Amino acid sequence: MNLHPAIRLLFRTIFAIFVVCLLSACGGSQDPVSTAKSATPEGPLTGTFVDSAVSGLHYATDTQSGTTNEAGEYLFYPGESITFSVGSVQLPSAPATIEMTPLDLAGTDRLDSTVVVNILQFLQTLDDDQNADNGIELETAAAFINNLTVDFADENFSSQEAVQQIVKIAPANTNNRLIDADVALEHFGSSLIMLADPPSSEYTNTAGAGDEFYIVYEDQQYNGDMIIFSRKHFALTNDGQLSDGKYDASSNVWHLWNRKERQHHFVMVSDTLGGSLETCWAATAKKAIDCNDEDATIAYLFSDETDAQSFNSNTEIGPEPTQITSIEPMALPIAERESVSLAAAQAESTDAAEAAVIKTEDELLAMQQAIDAEAEKDAARLAAEQAEAAAEAAAVEEFEKLAAEKREAEELEIARLAKIEEAAALAAVALAAEELEAAELAAKKAAEEEAIAIAKAQADKEAAEAAAAQAQAE
Repeated sequence: MNLHPAIRLLFRTIFAIFVVCLLSACGGSQDPVSTAKSATPEGPLTGTFVDSAVSGLHYATDTQSGTTNEAGEYLFYPGESITFSVGSVQLPSAPATIEMTPLDLAGTDRLDSTVVVNILQFLQTLDDDQNADNGIELETAAAFINNLTVDFADENFSSQEAVQQIVKIAPANTNNRLIDADVALEHFGSSLIMLADPPSSEYTNTAGAGDEFYIVYEDQQYNGDMIIFSRKHFALTNDGQLSDGKYDASSNVWHLWNRKERQHHFVMVSDTLGGSLETCWAATAKKAIDCNDEDATIAYLFSDETDAQSFNSNTEIGPEPTQITSIEPMALPIAERESVSLAAAQAESTDAAEAAVIKTEDELLAMQQAIDAEAEKDAARLAAEQAEAAAEAAAVEEFEKLAAEKREAEELEIARLAKIEEAAALAAVALAAEELEAAELAAKKAAEEEAIAIAKAQADKEAAEAAAAQAQAE
């Protein structure tokens, strides 16, 4: 899209401000979950494709093909490879399993994979109602994507000409651009939690604003580590290192998104020990829930620092911890607590700056879209005029063609009639010749008959004379 010079200048100014605001907080990536259930040999299996349930996604294996339903379901046999597509655009092929996500198509467990991010942006941008939380529907968009292919491994995915065309023709996408990568990843992280199917736990409350926990890792003593939640943000100290980011909580699984380090952690609240929480930390939701991976870490969270200090994870729970529902003021040094709170506040401030920039950018895009819309109207009028002229020229050409065909038919008919007349004349000549020949033959025959009659009469006369002469002689 060619931006108006004034709008392009405003974009550059806003981008410069946005970069300054984000120097200390950048977007991140997430880790995947890949699951499979036992297969049965009878008939095809039913699998589910998830970034939320994705419907309207065409699929094909060696033996099965069709379109995913509202639940994102498809059919396959064990051992088959499956290829998904939207219109003419094919997603990377992968071995078919009971549950599949863009991570399986990319063959990775890293959410920051270029292929994964591009697929997430592509699918969520084409959603019929632009609300991936209630499922992704691709039926409408698929009908508009023809004779186009894209490269999901391209780091400049959004710059591909085919991608830009698809974004513009997608009926529900009014912004004419791909959904933001961070937004797509954040949504996918929540979908992974639901896909991992966390088990039930006594702990049913999600972390909320104002929750503060002191952390003791398994086989370690309390060393001052803590985590504080503020609205949708968290701040974490780990061995004296401070990190912050966003979080999302679903049932007893938390998704922590470390903005600066571009890392994602999933925390499974596996049990409540008195008033403390036994948790498992891992790079994916499934690993956190299973908690049997070498990379998974068990940690105990306390709302009171005294309980954390007296806890020994190698033996058993220490003194009865203070109930989490009555959180006491933190006993950390003021400077450290302010540092943690400041990190959460800075994260919120950064989000506010992002929102302001996005809002302004949307307004500028709206201006540009208005300009583009007017230009498209002019182009449409010109195209209509050209189409009308072309139609008129085609009509004239068709008329001339029909007239020429009519003249040619008439000339052929005249030639045919001339040949018929010529044939009739020849037939008449032949008939006259035959009649003349017959007349000559008849005249000749009459002459012959007359000669015969004369000869006979002469003979009769001579015979009569001879008879008379003989009679006289006697």
